[in-house]
Amino acid sequence: MSSTQHKVATEPRSSETTRPRRLRPIAAVVHRYVGVLISAFLLVAGLTGSLLAFNEELDGALNSKLFYVAPPTAEARMLDPFELQQRIQSLLPVGQQHHEVFLKQESGRSVSVWLDLGNDNWRQAFVDPYTGRALGSRDWGNLSEGVTNLMPFVYRLHYSLALGEVGTLLFGIAALLWTIDCFVGAYLTFPGPERKQGKSRMDLVAQAKEVRRKRDTGSRSRAATPRGVFHTLLFYQRLSDAKAFDNFVV
Repeated sequence: MSSTQHKVATEPRSSETTRPRRLRPIAAVVHRYVGVLISAFLLVAGLTGSLLAFNEELDGALNSKLFYVAPPTAEARMLDPFELQQRIQSLLPVGQQHHEVFLKQESGRSVSVWLDLGNDNWRQAFVDPYTGRALGSRDWGNLSEGVTNLMPFVYRLHYSLALGEVGTLLFGIAALLWTIDCFVGAYLTFPGPERKQGKSRMDLVAQAKEVRRKRDTGSRSRAATPRGVFHTLLFYQRLSDAKAFDNFVV
């Protein structure tokens, strides 16, 4: 009766432990392949981000004629911000408005003007702050214009894979999967049900003592049999013969 009750009591526990055992392999597979998937996004973001840490320096080195200007004379002064804004407006096509005023200007650096062309397209123009002369422009991020747009293209690749809104959405999904994958990895770091339900150190010590007691009991019981008594007497007989031989030699 007690064995039946023990079996009934242990059945729900076994059914509960099978669920975590089945869940851990699934979680391991999900953790592995999601990690491989998002690693591609992390690789692109990491490589492009390492370049963008020096974006201003690299972009200026590749486009020195657009970013840097020399004063016409040693005593030349930069134009007043409002006068510079009017000259920039005179350079724009009819219907294109520019209302930005550059109050802070750096000596030897051109002024960058952003022109909205619509459909998330921007034209970046560069103007000489000493004369108001246009130095050039570029379709920001369009790699077909050559090395002039290399760093802007790297910037677009960094935050949207150069795919616009679709790339931004893909990066958002990858970030969400990465967050979930971190929790899955944390779950896998905890001990599995086998280790949780394994025998403790005290149980193993008690089991070893029980095995040793049974072994000692068995050896004593075998010594009490006629065969055991015969072997014991034979041992003492050989021991006495050895002592007698030693006395004879001496």
